[in-house]
Amino acid sequence: MMRERTPLDLLELQGSPNLRRSLKREAAEASATLAPETRSEIEQLNELIAQAMRACKRGHTFRGKPNPAFEHLTKLVKTRDVLTKGKKPAKTAREILAEANAALGIN
Repeated sequence: MMRERTPLDLLELQGSPNLRRSLKREAAEASATLAPETRSEIEQLNELIAQAMRACKRGHTFRGKPNPAFEHLTKLVKTRDVLTKGKKPAKTAREILAEANAALGIN
């Protein structure tokens, strides 16, 4: 489980060595502008992550088999991180679906 980030005010009061890193991260997050299409994709990913987390409550095994929700959750979180950092994935979802349809012979 991830810990909450310590607020900048508290880091300043503590004289934490992590203050500079936190300021740099805040500046990068403030300057990052996301396209509306990317924002909608991130919202969809957040909904899927919530569904995967609900499925994870069943445990690591479900009906004697490994629960695939944990694997799905890690993939979704990594995808969301890539989108929020502004890096473009190698292929878009539409390109991947088009390749899959072409391979299956579906028009």
